[in-house]
Amino acid sequence: MKFVLSLFLAATLLIFASASTVAASGGVMSPSGFSEEDHGRGPWSLEFGPLIGSYHFDALSYFKDAPLFGARLGVRRSEHFQIEAEFTEVYTNRHVTGNSARQVSIALHGRGMKWVGSWQPSIMGGIAFVGLDDSEDPDSFGEAWDLGLGLGRHLNHHWMVRVEWMLRYQRFSLFDPNLPPESQDERVRGTWAHSFLLGAHYGF
Repeated sequence: MKFVLSLFLAATLLIFASASTVAASGGVMSPSGFSEEDHGRGPWSLEFGPLIGSYHFDALSYFKDAPLFGARLGVRRSEHFQIEAEFTEVYTNRHVTGNSARQVSIALHGRGMKWVGSWQPSIMGGIAFVGLDDSEDPDSFGEAWDLGLGLGRHLNHHWMVRVEWMLRYQRFSLFDPNLPPESQDERVRGTWAHSFLLGAHYGF
C-alpha cells in the first residue's frame, strides 16, 4: 500500500507540474477566474473521465487496503454546482484467511465548487450503493454515505485534473465463522472507510 500511495503522490505531482507548463505556454484560461465563454461550457454541460486511487477499508472488515479504479460522469448545473454519477471497483483480499473480494460502488454526488484562477477547490457529498462480492463468505450489499474534498486544475479549455479525499460511512455485514448462517445479520456494523482519488475529466 505504501507503493500505491507513493505512485499516487508521484502522479499527482507530475500532472500538476504539467499543468504549470501548459499554463506558462498560455494554454489555460485567464487567471481572472472561471468564464463560461472561455470554456464554451454553460449550464447543463457534461464532463467525463477515469478515476484511479487507493481505498482504505475499516479495520473491522479485515480487508486489505487496495487500488481503486473507476469513472465519473458530471453534469454542471452552474458555475458553482454540479451533479456527478460515479462507478468504482476495488479488488482486495481478507487478512488472515486470504479470500479474495470485489467491491463495486455506484454513487450519486453533489459537488459545490469555487474557481480561484484556474484552480477549483470543492466539497462533495452524496449516497452510494455498495456491493461486496466475497469469494468465500456471504456477499454484502447496502447503502453508504460519502463526504469528500477536492482540488482541481484546468489544463486547457476542456481537460481538468482533480485530486480528492473521500470519507465513506456504510453498514457492513461482518461475517463471523462461529455464527450459523441464519444469525449472520446480527453482525451488521457501521464502518468507516476513506480513499484517495486522482481523476482526469474532459468537459463537453
